[in-house]
Amino acid sequence: MKEEEADKFTVERQFIEEEKKRKSKIKVRIETINKGILIGYLYLDKGVYRRISDFLNDADIDFIVLTEAKDLAKEGEANYPFVAINKRHMVMISEI
Repeated sequence: MKEEEADKFTVERQFIEEEKKRKSKIKVRIETINKGILIGYLYLDKGVYRRISDFLNDADIDFIVLTEAKDLAKEGEANYPFVAINKRHMVMISEI
């Protein structure tokens, strides 16, 4: 049983490493319509999107996903491992 778990772990690790090679990790700042400010990492497929604007203009994508996100709210800062923002709620996005 332990051998199967080790093999599964190895396969998952290989998949993650392959995904890292396929994607660009970009640190961005997003401002939302309700005056929220989010900072986090956006991942773009290297072969599909050359710029953030190409990603935003893709009509098939409704949500922007950030990892390691920080919400810089007026009351203080909150951290999230993952957050999804509807593109319609964005006012601005910039690479930082």
